[in-house]
Formats: sequence, C-alpha cells, structure tokens
Amino acid sequence: MKVTSVITTEIDLDEVYKLCKPISRSECVKAIRQFVSFQIDMMTSDQDGGWMFPTVELIAGELIQQGLAEQL
Repeated sequence: MKVTSVITTEIDLDEVYKLCKPISRSECVKAIRQFVSFQIDMMTSDQDGGWMFPTVELIAGELIQQGLAEQL
C-alpha cells in the first residue's frame, strides 16, 4: 500500500514584492513555485542539510539572485 502526503504553503506575493521589484511577475511566480517546491523536496529528502523554510526574505533573495527581480 502507498500513502501520498502533500505539503502546501501560502506565499504572500505582496510581502515578497515589498522586498524586491519583479521584472516579470509571471516569471517570478513560476520561479517562486519552483523554489518552494525545491525547498520542500530538500526538507523531505535524506539529504536535508540544505533545507530552509521558504520565508519571504529567502524567496525575494532568490528572485534577485536569479535576475528576475531588482532589490528595493
């Protein structure tokens, strides 16, 4: 028997965009989904040493680092 568990989290885009200015909102939303999914995967993997809860500050920093947003 297999059991599937789904982890979800809400990201407040207004809070993210208070820390950075998106160059393309649609690209930022896509990148946020990928980043949060990656962080959740890291949390549930055997190699969880790199996991951090995807906070607004962490997400904004990732968007800036990827060149999808500008720091305010």
